[in-house]
Amino acid sequence: MKSVTDESDGCRSSTAMASKPMQHFRRRAQRTTACACPLARDPPDLRVLLILKRHSGPFRQFFEALWNCKGDVAVQLLGQMQRQELLQILSVCDQSAESLHALFNDVFGSNPSYPYLKRRWQSGQPHGVFQDLALESKIRQLLESRVKECDFPSYWEFPGGDISHRRCGGSGGDDEEEPSSAAVREAFEETGYLLVPTPQYGLDEVIRWGRDLGNTNHMIVCGLPPSRELSDGPQADGDPAEVAECRWVSAPEALSLMRDPNNSDYPNFLRKVLCYFYHATFSKGIAAPSITRELKDALEAMRRFMEAELLSKAQEKELQRMISVYNAWKSKHPPPPAPERETRKQEMLQFVLQCSRSNSQVSSQVTYGAGQLPTSIEKREPRVARSSV
Repeated sequence: MKSVTDESDGCRSSTAMASKPMQHFRRRAQRTTACACPLARDPPDLRVLLILKRHSGPFRQFFEALWNCKGDVAVQLLGQMQRQELLQILSVCDQSAESLHALFNDVFGSNPSYPYLKRRWQSGQPHGVFQDLALESKIRQLLESRVKECDFPSYWEFPGGDISHRRCGGSGGDDEEEPSSAAVREAFEETGYLLVPTPQYGLDEVIRWGRDLGNTNHMIVCGLPPSRELSDGPQADGDPAEVAECRWVSAPEALSLMRDPNNSDYPNFLRKVLCYFYHATFSKGIAAPSITRELKDALEAMRRFMEAELLSKAQEKELQRMISVYNAWKSKHPPPPAPERETRKQEMLQFVLQCSRSNSQVSSQVTYGAGQLPTSIEKREPRVARSSV
């Protein structure tokens, strides 16, 4: 694998995401977006490029709940915000409507659809809803109950945004940006890295989300141009008005950082992508003419990662059954015959490889469902230990 670089209302977007046209707001707030999944290097050293936006998803959704007059939703979102965001809301609790409007402007001011968002905000009753919620005591209680800020980590995500949507004068139709182009453009605007799409892997997919699945997000796998390496750095500065930080991280770290409880699509799509690369790299490794100690350790690390992160719940359950049968057999045959032991271990390994290959060819929503978050968030039953490959 050559070096490859490791969504709401608005214009259509792509995986380095974009915003949709304003008519999408009028059509039941439907949105089409696109995100870039930037990868670099090969497993097990594969890297993923993630961004940390200045304002988290729950913080932005808080304002959407206010303009939709959904006070109960706004209160629930408080528990998912960062400490500094809670303090920002607390600072305007006793202030005039202008203070709340100023905070809204800070959050959405850089959005391409800001003029429409502002009209929608002003046509609602956000300040009245906000005052009726009496949030001050709720926020202070939340702040006091948090022992450590690290218990509420930041929500990292893929670069992405709404797809550019322009009216064509002569034809009267719409000229809409290609999802892959929007992903590349948004990634460059947000991170400064100029990426290239990698359709040859066949991993891109379209994810439907929201009410009646009326919103669309194009997930586009991207990479660095062949002439560039990670050490070269970005070609330009990112957008500090929208992005607080961007970072190349390992695959396990990427899954642990994408912790937004309202968005499991990103980590699940990354799982699908990783299934492809880890399956290919592992299969090539075990077929090597000679396996050195270094390669054996790398293969063991990859196998453990595939088992822990890349299986669906049903596949994980079946592997647990196979491991239990294997351990029961070992206890009845001390010491177990070496040839049969290796045969049974290979059966489990081939099961994991078959699962990873299958998962890379199926929609991530079908394989992992809408609710499977990273293992660091979602508690799983402890795996029964078994010998290494």
